[in-house]
Amino acid sequence: MASALIAHFLVGNRVDQIGSDARHIMELKAENLRDQIAQDINILMSLRSEVQYLSHTELSEFSPHQWAHHHVFRSVLTRNWHVYQLRLISEGGQEISRIDKHRSTGEIIETAAVDLINVNYRPYMDEMRRLNDGQVYLSTIDLNIERGQVEQPLRPTFRLATRLPLMYHGEKVYLIVNVEAEEVLKMVKLGFAAMPIELYLANNVGDWSYSEHPEQAWASQLQHQEGLASSHPEMFRLVQNNDMGEYLDRGDYWYWQRLIITHPEMGVFGVYGAYNFATILVEVPEETVWALRKNYFSWAFAWMLATILILGGGTYELTRRQRRNRHRFEEERFRNIFSSLSTGIVVVNREARIVMTNGAARDMFGYTEGELESQYIEVLVPKDVRTHHRS
Repeated sequence: MASALIAHFLVGNRVDQIGSDARHIMELKAENLRDQIAQDINILMSLRSEVQYLSHTELSEFSPHQWAHHHVFRSVLTRNWHVYQLRLISEGGQEISRIDKHRSTGEIIETAAVDLINVNYRPYMDEMRRLNDGQVYLSTIDLNIERGQVEQPLRPTFRLATRLPLMYHGEKVYLIVNVEAEEVLKMVKLGFAAMPIELYLANNVGDWSYSEHPEQAWASQLQHQEGLASSHPEMFRLVQNNDMGEYLDRGDYWYWQRLIITHPEMGVFGVYGAYNFATILVEVPEETVWALRKNYFSWAFAWMLATILILGGGTYELTRRQRRNRHRFEEERFRNIFSSLSTGIVVVNREARIVMTNGAARDMFGYTEGELESQYIEVLVPKDVRTHHRS
């Protein structure tokens, strides 16, 4: 029983350590992502100033190829590899001007006036219309849509937009920047590779933007049911309402942290200066927990057996005094080893009373030396489940 209890504590400590390490990496990734998006917002706002300066107060009916701002668009696309599309769109959703960067060759392509389309049906249009002058809209990560179809190969994208102080035939004008998100996903993944976890990234609608199982990604856009919202609705509710946390789901341990992007000019969704861009989640699968439990139980059993042999072996041929001295030496040695372990250990007898604790265990549960000894083990169990535990 003592070895099983020791193994249980060791497993719990190890899972908690994995979760702690994962949170630390999440915080680093969140900081890196905030820095990257802050740079992208600076690109957007610099473009806004240049377009406003070149266009004065009213965009003309001239062909987009004649507009002075196109050379600025070209320069931005050339200098920033991760930016692949720049557009001016009217409040009604009509594309006024559009320049793309070819996905394979990097060629800059201006869209002819006859090929400009209306994108009023896109979800981001409703969000952009809520912008005040000078505010920034940041979308969640999703798949790029071209002509009503998901672009192939799949192209994870996020968008930045701002309202320009200009009018086009009496309608407000918006500047939109499309940014490749594939490198963002790779950046988030980097650093977790050596950990015994599965990594996920979820967007705000509950889709997996990244999953260890690619067939589960982009549920709402690819019409399948493998997203966070559909597969883990209770956890999705918690994620929506808490910046970080943990969740036990059918033997799997989950830890998450939302990637909150802050910038003075952001002000969408009624939250000024901050936006939940995505959520990083790590899962410690049940099979990993069982493997840890098996390894630690074997170790704990061997350790207890070795301790018993050390304490009891070879004493029969000693005199009474030698036996007493040897026992005192071995007991002191055992206590020194036991006390110095960084893992919390509680040893109980057959009556379920605590007979020994080390400093790490007392620190873990908030007790001082001598307080736990001779008490029932249930004193460490939450009050509302003590009866069940005892039975």
